[in-house]
Amino acid sequence: MTAAALIALAVLIWLGVWQLERREWKQDLIAEYAAVSAGEPVTLATAICGGGEFRQRPVLPPEPRGGQSVRMYGFDSEGNPGWRILQVADAPGCLTQARAVLVQTGFEHFATGVMDSVELLRLAATPEPGAFTPENIPGSNEWHRFDRAALAVEFGLAPDALADVWARQDAPPASLSSTPPSRHLGYALTWFGLALTLIGVYFAYHVREGRFRLK
Repeated sequence: MTAAALIALAVLIWLGVWQLERREWKQDLIAEYAAVSAGEPVTLATAICGGGEFRQRPVLPPEPRGGQSVRMYGFDSEGNPGWRILQVADAPGCLTQARAVLVQTGFEHFATGVMDSVELLRLAATPEPGAFTPENIPGSNEWHRFDRAALAVEFGLAPDALADVWARQDAPPASLSSTPPSRHLGYALTWFGLALTLIGVYFAYHVREGRFRLK
């Protein structure tokens, strides 16, 4: 019982510390976002080719190439699920191989079907699919994974024509997660509280069994 209690105690403390680290990480992201967002919006070419802080600046929507679009599952700036409407724009000259960049031009809400326009974008690396990310269904224009080769072919481009960055709707880091920094503090206190409860139960059990005597 003592060995099991020590293992459980270590796990609970580790979970509490991990939640505090997550809280600090998200706070840093929000502070970084606020600092960089103070600058004026830049063009897509400046964001991609300028380097440094320009890659994090708000980006003015570029002129998309043609009228074709794909629907990529995602969330809006308030965490509501829906379809990101993606089109392609011409890649700047500093990208020697890529010929086009995916840009978000709208957002279609699941609940209402309302289509929101996008006023400002934010440059980001195309995300890697997770273990539970559904497969794409190009036939019904339902995309969940950033398969650049398949997306390029969908737009009538060569498989290696899309850049490994895309311009998505501008939003602060806190709005991209259902768990803001303040909630991580609550989770940490919960884990630490469980650790204290475990200690109390452990000693109460041994007192009841007569192994400990209070004097």
